[in-house]
Amino acid sequence: MSEESNNNSAELDLGKVMGSKIHNVSAAPASSLGLVDDWAMNTTNGDVYEKTSNGWTLRGNFKGPKGDTGNTGPAAGFGTISADIDANTGTPAVTVETGGTDQQKSILFHFQNLKGPKGDKGDNGDASVQEFLHTGMYVDEDGYLMFKLEGE
Repeated sequence: MSEESNNNSAELDLGKVMGSKIHNVSAAPASSLGLVDDWAMNTTNGDVYEKTSNGWTLRGNFKGPKGDTGNTGPAAGFGTISADIDANTGTPAVTVETGGTDQQKSILFHFQNLKGPKGDKGDNGDASVQEFLHTGMYVDEDGYLMFKLEGE
């Protein structure tokens, strides 16, 4: 330790400060890194080193052994959702089936009786329309569906 002074200021040398740092490294620490009594933690594999007068010494590992497999977590979201519709007539109804595994759920909707009863025959249309016969349909060059009508 040394001390220097002049009229306006003083400087005090406290010597070398030892073991003042913990270094994060991703491999074994380089010999040039740090001071005696410093520590280094390898953040890749968990090794912990202490710097001694002989260099870096492995002291342990902050990662413990691999633990046991945990319990199965909560069920996953739904994977497949589908529906089927019958052609029956009657009171409309829907039933829902769920299934699948904890990792891949499924839902199936069954719709029944969505078709109503046959309706009454409608009135005849305007006489001017009845004067034409439908003789064919085609798709024109612009992609429109066209009906060919010819007069009687």
